[in-house]
Amino acid sequence: MNSMQIGKYSFWAGIILAIVIALWPEPAEWAPWLLIVLGLVGGYVRVSEESESHFFIMTIALALFYNVLLDLPTLGLFLTDVFASIVTFLGAAVVAVVFRNILGWFR
Repeated sequence: MNSMQIGKYSFWAGIILAIVIALWPEPAEWAPWLLIVLGLVGGYVRVSEESESHFFIMTIALALFYNVLLDLPTLGLFLTDVFASIVTFLGAAVVAVVFRNILGWFR
């Protein structure tokens, strides 16, 4: 299995896990940590240099939309949990991409 496939599967697993965590009434304490690990792996391996700026803009847009959902009464509570988990996953992926770029400066 090559690194792009590992990144692809970690992204799918992270998004699916984020939704499951949001729907679960009392998620386990380790669940957000698993999202972070999957985000770090997926971001480092999967996000290419050509798509970095699009990925950053998408993540910022989702984080801003998450803040808007906080103001919606009923539907907002459900969607807020889903987006909070997804933003946790994508935030870790952004950190991994930034870290990869910093490492690239020293090569």
